Amino acid sequence: MTAQFKVSSVNEDLVSAIQHEFALPRFVAATMVAHGVSDIQSAGRFLTPSLERDWRNPYEIPQMDAAVDAVERAVRQGKRIVV
Repeated sequence: MTAQFKVSSVNEDLVSAIQHEFALPRFVAATMVAHGVSDIQSAGRFLTPSLERDWRNPYEIPQMDAAVDAVERAVRQGKRIVV
């Protein structure tokens, strides 16, 4: 099986700042920015999640409904799921 990645354009200054602030690989910092992390503070919250603070209800997790639908569809179609 071959992996395919779609890389979005991101704010390179923010990627560098997150990369250096949290000692992350560039790919991780760029992925965070591509998925909506917009500043150092939100990066810190993302990297230290709290069930109490962030997600009392799992369906409040951003895009959870789409993820559930995609997993359910894959299971019904007998597709492989990679985590």
